[in-house]
Amino acid sequence: MTAVDLEKQELYGGALTSSVPVNFKDASFFRQVPDTQEVFVSDDNEYLNHSMVFDIMEMVEGCKSTKDAAVIHLNEISSLNGVDGRCKILSIDETTVSNGDVSDDEAIILTAVEPSRKWGRTEPSNGVLLLVLGLIRITKVTADILISYNVPITDPDQLKDLQELVYKSNTEGHSPSSQSVLSDTTTPATSILDTINVARSRVGGAMASFVVNDWSLFG
Repeated sequence: MTAVDLEKQELYGGALTSSVPVNFKDASFFRQVPDTQEVFVSDDNEYLNHSMVFDIMEMVEGCKSTKDAAVIHLNEISSLNGVDGRCKILSIDETTVSNGDVSDDEAIILTAVEPSRKWGRTEPSNGVLLLVLGLIRITKVTADILISYNVPITDPDQLKDLQELVYKSNTEGHSPSSQSVLSDTTTPATSILDTINVARSRVGGAMASFVVNDWSLFG
């Protein structure tokens, strides 16, 4: 699996600009999307069922760090997905956004896995969901911008490799707040790592190109 080019995309009527992968389609054309979200889904067989979601949230207050805020948002997403308490964080990495008025704001990229559920059903599916979450904290308007990239993992070989990554993270003392299993040079290269790297690079690209064009969006 290789990453594909990103293309600039206007969001929320042009109030924001970021980037999404080419061949990703605006989901609002064929399903209802909440007003606070912009959702894009893959139209490419190589990235079947991949999706990218932009979400505007109120800034989480009272956090000791941006990493803590990212974990709170992740837990809220897991709760909405019906898998409370069963999400495993593989890495939390600090990053920067260097565009205009958000260049001094803090940003995080978090990588996690959680049990996946079939659409419209309560029972778990046979796979897991790989979730890469980007968080940009815009202090000027007390807003948290979430950029999430979702990949359902059902391939048996990838599931096995992912299970080994989670096990390695649990047993070798890797902490999301320090070195992660993804940055460990002893972790063998596998197709699931390729998938994770594609997802992380796409979220990173979206964050790097993020621009606020119209601050009135935030009220």
